[in-house]
Amino acid sequence: MKNIILRMVGDQAWGIHMRTENRMCSNGPTKSGAIGVLAGCLGKKNGLDGKDGLPTIGELAAMPMAVRTDRPGKVVVDFCTAGGGRYDGMNQSFLEVMDKRSPRPYRVTTVEGYKDGPEVTRKFSLQDAAFVIGFRGPDDLINKLAKAAARPKFPPFLGRKQYVPWVPIFACVTDGELLESMRQIPWVIRTMEFLSIGDVGTERLPEEVKYSIECDRSSGQPILDVPTGFDFAKPRYMLTRYVRTEYGPVPDDEYLLSLMGYERMDASCSSAD
Repeated sequence: MKNIILRMVGDQAWGIHMRTENRMCSNGPTKSGAIGVLAGCLGKKNGLDGKDGLPTIGELAAMPMAVRTDRPGKVVVDFCTAGGGRYDGMNQSFLEVMDKRSPRPYRVTTVEGYKDGPEVTRKFSLQDAAFVIGFRGPDDLINKLAKAAARPKFPPFLGRKQYVPWVPIFACVTDGELLESMRQIPWVIRTMEFLSIGDVGTERLPEEVKYSIECDRSSGQPILDVPTGFDFAKPRYMLTRYVRTEYGPVPDDEYLLSLMGYERMDASCSSAD
């Protein structure tokens, strides 16, 4: 068994199950979201799960997951509107088509039918957040995921397509227990500083960071967060997993490791090759 370690750094929004005008987000990467990122890196497409010769969503979901919060980020709200009338520059042919359909063009379709006025939504997200994610699984599966994460088929994004990662998401592959491997990964903020994304040395290392570890039912809190598939043509369900939280230190030796290249975050890590 091996572990794959990923970095999720930048603005991000990991959705929770709420279909309202307020699009809430989780306070960290969800398992369903992280598996979606890995599926995109592998090049999986909708409707082909189990038929494409790639690891299935079930195999990915079976791997235990851990998350380390290096920087929780700041919750921000994006105020959005859609529809509500005409606008300057609207294509004339589009207007003619819409006029035939309805006397009020550019209306918004909702679950209740057409809406005359603009549809208002508030999208919540995390700004300047940084997380380290780990999955533990069979050696052959982890090796495939490592190669895919290092050279993704589809560009990865952090919850929403507008949020691209600030640093490459692949960190390394490790042996041993997942939590112990997570504790050995240097503070990811230093990686950002050496990539000139932040000012070197301006952010102080916290005494403790939060670790969220997948566990058994008797020692964790239930979360509805295990995907059964991402096929939009079929009903999608989420299964329950259990997570416990603990706090601990994080190493800060990225200054020395930067001399070896930022892609290798720990001396015990192996590359995707």
